[in-house]
Amino acid sequence: MKQLLSEIEEINLHKFMCYTDFDYDENSITIKKSNESYSSFIETKELLRIYKQFTKRKDLNVKVLENGDIFIKKISNLR
Repeated sequence: MKQLLSEIEEINLHKFMCYTDFDYDENSITIKKSNESYSSFIETKELLRIYKQFTKRKDLNVKVLENGDIFIKKISNLR
């Protein structure tokens, strides 16, 4: 999980407009979409940047939830 958190730090969510916060527990991370209204271009660009970062890894399950949050769950200890 530490490696996953460091990857989120590398993305530097503080520079984003829509995805600026996250919650985590021992097996998953939820990157939260802001409740503010932004253009769909900005939302999509940020979503894709985050999504692509984590879908490369075979040990993670990445889903975009109905509310726009990104849910990342660790499924194994593979690297």
